Amino acid sequence: MRTFIPVARSVFARYQFGKIDFEDLSMVGLKATAKIGMAAMGLLALTGCLKLSDNAMREGPNGVEIQINEGRNCWANKCFRYDADENEIVVSGREPITVPAGVDLSDGYVSEAEFAALLLAARKAPPVMRQAEGSTDGGSSGRNGHGTGSGGAL
Repeated sequence: MRTFIPVARSVFARYQFGKIDFEDLSMVGLKATAKIGMAAMGLLALTGCLKLSDNAMREGPNGVEIQINEGRNCWANKCFRYDADENEIVVSGREPITVPAGVDLSDGYVSEAEFAALLLAARKAPPVMRQAEGSTDGGSSGRNGHGTGSGGAL
C-alpha cells in the first residue's frame, strides 16, 4: 500500500523528475531520514544519560568530603579543572581563577558546600576571549584590519 506524502509531491519535484514514482522515492528518502534521525536521537539520549565519574570521597566530621585532584574534578555531574601548581580552577569556556580564600585545600578534601563554592566561583570567571589571528599585542584590529595597536585606546 502506498502512502500519500504531500511534501514529496511539490510542484518542483513533479516537473523536475518527470515520471519517477514519487511514492517509492519519497518512502526511500523518508526511511533513510528516519533511520538517521533515530540514530541521532539515540546518541543524544545516550550522552545525556552518561554520568561523569565522581571524585573519591570520605566521611568527615561535617559530612561528605570530596577529594580534589590535579586535573578534572567532578561531583554530582558538575566538573571543573584544578591546577595545583598555580592554585587555580577553571571551567570550560571561562578564564582560570585563583582558588577562593575561604576554601581550604591543604588536606586535598573539600566539603560539598566548598565544592559548590569552587564551581560557582569558576563559573563567574570572565569568558575566554579568542585573540584574532596574527595579533600579538592584544589590541583590537578595528575596521579593515587597521588597529591602534594599543589595546584599543586612541
